[in-house]
Amino acid sequence: MYNYVDYNSMKRYKRISRLLIVLGVIALIIFNNSIFEIFIGMSILGVAGYFQWKYEDQYKDQILLPVIRSIFPNSNFEISYSDPILTDSFYRVGMIYKDEKELLSNYLTIENGDNTLIHFTCEEYNTSGDSTTTTYLGTEISYNYSTNIEGVVRVISSRKSKLTKTERTFISEDCQLTPAKIETGELDFDENFEVCASNEHLGFYVLNSVVIEKLKAFRDKYGEFGIAITCDNLYLSFPGKDRFIKIPRKTSEINESMFSHAQEEIQILIQMLNDIGYAISKHSDKEMIFKG
Repeated sequence: MYNYVDYNSMKRYKRISRLLIVLGVIALIIFNNSIFEIFIGMSILGVAGYFQWKYEDQYKDQILLPVIRSIFPNSNFEISYSDPILTDSFYRVGMIYKDEKELLSNYLTIENGDNTLIHFTCEEYNTSGDSTTTTYLGTEISYNYSTNIEGVVRVISSRKSKLTKTERTFISEDCQLTPAKIETGELDFDENFEVCASNEHLGFYVLNSVVIEKLKAFRDKYGEFGIAITCDNLYLSFPGKDRFIKIPRKTSEINESMFSHAQEEIQILIQMLNDIGYAISKHSDKEMIFKG
């Protein structure tokens, strides 16, 4: 699957990183009586971070990218990435929270014919004094597909709280672009999804019977998710980190099965997004194609 992998070098970087983390933590716990001692401890942790980055970078170049490009030739992957325009587009359509600080990791771009799939993990940090908390952690996907609709439709899978029996979603229902809340009249769907749209007419147009069945299948496979359907893009949000592509924490976790599973998951995801986009763009006169 890959031509040459320097496993020994990768393992060495990982071992050094772990050793330095332990030493750095010990130094901060025991020797914290002066600014100099704290500086030494933090410096050790900084060097540990460098060796961790070396491990991840080598894994990316020697294993992950060759595998991805063997499946999708026009693709790229970055361990960390910064693109405020991209995160702003997800925020605009209500697929992520945005706070004081953003961190994008495992940024994957796949060119699939005329369409582009972008996958990344977004962490939003809220800093207050000396403390930093993660306010949002999710896996984000953008897939460019021309649906030709005018406006935005947001569909968020919901769950009932065991205590209050009220519906809850992992991302906010509020979005300026989608003020109209829709109920389809299909009980099973309305019980499991919150739908908001630019206007009611657009919501009912997009949620034809084929799209409803595809979204229910999506929920059965992935659990909680959110999707924003626009003129040119399908935006997806999943709770949790690295749903498809990730850097393994241990070199022992690197094996053939993790890549074959990721390949299968990405191809299934692309097909499901194609089905949803096609059902919207072609609407009811093409519904029979998807049945059976």
